[in-house]
Amino acid sequence: MLVTRLAPGRGGRRGSLAQLALAVALGLSAVGGYCTLAHAETTGTNTTPPNADPRKTKVKVTVPTVDAKPVADAQKALAADKAELAKATDKLGLVAGKLKAVWEAKPEVAAAIHAADAARIAYDAASAPVLASLETRSDYKAAQAAKDAAEKRVEAARTGDSTSSDSSSADSSGSTTPDSVATAATDALVARNALTQIRVDALAGDPKAAAAKQTLTAAADKLNAMRAEFDESIKKDPAWASARKEVDDAQAKVNTETAALAAASKKVAAEQAAVSAANALQKKYDQEYAVAHEKKKY
Repeated sequence: MLVTRLAPGRGGRRGSLAQLALAVALGLSAVGGYCTLAHAETTGTNTTPPNADPRKTKVKVTVPTVDAKPVADAQKALAADKAELAKATDKLGLVAGKLKAVWEAKPEVAAAIHAADAARIAYDAASAPVLASLETRSDYKAAQAAKDAAEKRVEAARTGDSTSSDSSSADSSGSTTPDSVATAATDALVARNALTQIRVDALAGDPKAAAAKQTLTAAADKLNAMRAEFDESIKKDPAWASARKEVDDAQAKVNTETAALAAASKKVAAEQAAVSAANALQKKYDQEYAVAHEKKKY
């Protein structure tokens, strides 16, 4: 930051010569009958320059500039890199999709997929009557009612609605607090788990549903193992490896530009802070000068 003091010369030529000698002695520059005092700020702190009293002399604070171009450039580069990443990701998806279609067309894979689908349908059919029978059980009805009430308390705690039925989880003023919401959410989770456990126990106790569940689990495990082998095998495919590398390279560029944008934004923020500080210092000096000269009128 540059701060300048302007003081009028006086005393004609002799005054000018004397002023010049004084300027040389003090490290000032004498130009056209005025002394200019330049004070460079290197610490980032706004201070009054040596021999400059803003109450007696008008002091000019040089306001630094803000260069926002690096931020705009970084934003543009980041947008371009993100577009490239999206294209690379789409390409990888297409390559993987083609490889998966070829894999699923294999007889053994097609058979495993069909077996898993059929097992799911059979399990759903065996489970339906068991789950329907629960609607008449008193313990299930009680668990369902407890779950519904607990979920209402969660909503009441979030909104602070003290007029809602059974809104004990909201505080007495009806306002929302983190503790009240957490307590209500925990109670709701416990109630949901209790209801789920009744369903699990009922299905496990039914012979047909239990047998269908075992068949489904075996079919799903076999298919999942085959899928895991496929996921590993495509890594050796040249087209997939090339597309994967394009995604990784594009992601690396996005990461780099994201960091560059953050750095540029931080620099601009610092420059804006320096401008604000300079303007505040100028206002302070102007006020001190105005107050001092206003008093001289009286």
